[in-house]
Amino acid sequence: LRSECREELGVSAGEPLMLAVARHEPQKDLSTFVRTVASVRDQFGAGQGVIVGRTGSETEALNALRIELGLCDAVHLIGTRSDVARFMCAADVLVLTSRSEGAAGVVIESMAHRLPIVATTVAGLEGVLENEKNSLTAPVGDLAALAAASLRMLDDPEFAAGLSLNARATYEERFTIGRSADSLLAMYRQVAAQPKAMLRG
Repeated sequence: LRSECREELGVSAGEPLMLAVARHEPQKDLSTFVRTVASVRDQFGAGQGVIVGRTGSETEALNALRIELGLCDAVHLIGTRSDVARFMCAADVLVLTSRSEGAAGVVIESMAHRLPIVATTVAGLEGVLENEKNSLTAPVGDLAALAAASLRMLDDPEFAAGLSLNARATYEERFTIGRSADSLLAMYRQVAAQPKAMLRG
């Protein structure tokens, strides 16, 4: 899957590939993702980015930014895809630049695929991502910090692999069906153990 997907994008086997999965809307701050790719290329000497997600109000601006930064062949906007998992297998790091998030399913899916994660510190990911433990995090809109975190992941595969293994453990502990069922059963048992008077309020 990795080689096939990279061939589709025109990315060589050893070239760093950064992934964003998001719709083209201001909340996702994809312009910062594009600028992060540019910064990584300047410092690392190579690297490409791919944005998977439906077009929106920011699509025109993103295309203009790619032209401005000379990244038309290095940042790929491929629209909505049903095979996001293929791109997670092909990528070296997920870079989430959102200004706000809810559950951030893409983060959970990346954890499941052991894809190293760089993400902004948004409320929706509190308690899920832990900096230096299962991910690297950066303040919202902080291009320098996001680029530095991405470079660290790409420059030290062993470090990145350790974080992604921890992320997979977080996924198995908190988000698998078995764990969810156990949590629900524990909640029911806790409620059942309460005195009837307390349950009546």
